Amino acid sequence: MKTFTFVAFVVTATLFGHAHASVSIVPLSPAIGNLGLPWAINNHGQIAGMSYSGHPNNFRVATTWVNGDAIPLFDSSLQSNALAINDSGQITGQFGVVLGGGSAFIATDGVITLLEPWGSGHAINQSGVVAGNSGDIASMWQPNGRPMLLGTLSGKYSYASCINDDGEIVGHSSNPMRIEAFRWSDGVMKPLGTLGYGHSEANSINNAGIIVGKLQNDSGHTEGFIHDGFAMQGIGTFGYQSSTLWAINNNNQAIGTVWNPGGMRSMLYQNGQVTLLADLLPENSGWSNLDAFDINDCFQIVGYGVFQGSVYGFVMTIHEGDVDGDTLVNADDLLAVINAWGPCLDSCTADVWPLGGNSVVNVDDLLEVINHWGD
Repeated sequence: MKTFTFVAFVVTATLFGHAHASVSIVPLSPAIGNLGLPWAINNHGQIAGMSYSGHPNNFRVATTWVNGDAIPLFDSSLQSNALAINDSGQITGQFGVVLGGGSAFIATDGVITLLEPWGSGHAINQSGVVAGNSGDIASMWQPNGRPMLLGTLSGKYSYASCINDDGEIVGHSSNPMRIEAFRWSDGVMKPLGTLGYGHSEANSINNAGIIVGKLQNDSGHTEGFIHDGFAMQGIGTFGYQSSTLWAINNNNQAIGTVWNPGGMRSMLYQNGQVTLLADLLPENSGWSNLDAFDINDCFQIVGYGVFQGSVYGFVMTIHEGDVDGDTLVNADDLLAVINAWGPCLDSCTADVWPLGGNSVVNVDDLLEVINHWGD
């Protein structure tokens, strides 16, 4: 099997204007073929996804990236896809993606276990419990166990998208007339509602039970939502036609997309505010058309985009509290905040909290530096 190394151009910048963040972004090389697509990242920066080679071979190989190195999980002649990774480095996904439906698998320390002769693993928690699908029904696998079917919401189909460390699973269930988001917990699947849209899908849940997803009406208009365990709330579209939330971490930072007919843009959603990922890049970064899929608790985001004219997977790290752009949070950043204390209407890198800035350097910015000291 041939693997090759891509020279990793690291773009680091301190943003001025409304972004106010130090950001680094690194392209990911594939294990085979010409494209590495990362779908998930754990809190140690290990990534799960697939390497892809286009026509005529069209191979899809489940891949993990560790310290930037692409490691294939299966032989390149076999179709596979890694969809999730926990902090222990356990990976789940699908083996035999186009061979009659495929099998869910779990990879632990390089040992592959097929979980079911027909299915797909979509998420894995820190205990190694997998959520996914067995055929057309949302399912859960205990470590090395057979699937437990989760059922449906009076429909014929259900899809499990995410599981948290308490074993709560979210996804959606459908029948010919309706698609509705659900939360499954302690053996019971409960509908989350649609806020009058008629269609809802839950995409992610964190350990606090906060759920994110999307609402959609019959005309295709979508709006992202957050569910706090008690009620669902639409987030709006922020001047765009549509929005969606894909993933949320344990700091309640979510990534998603907004779009108009002219194109789609990935965003970070935090404290009711939206920051476009493109706005976190310097003018000459070489990156464009970012499409993000997952975010970890260390403010690292994975996805793919166009880098210097070609498509690459990426890992973006947002360095909270870093004022001077060296990706470290230390005394230099503390002094920069103190020296810039007060109103800050124009370019002011010391205005680091919140991510969008609030045009004043004060105790909030000081605490942002202190809270991320040594990162």
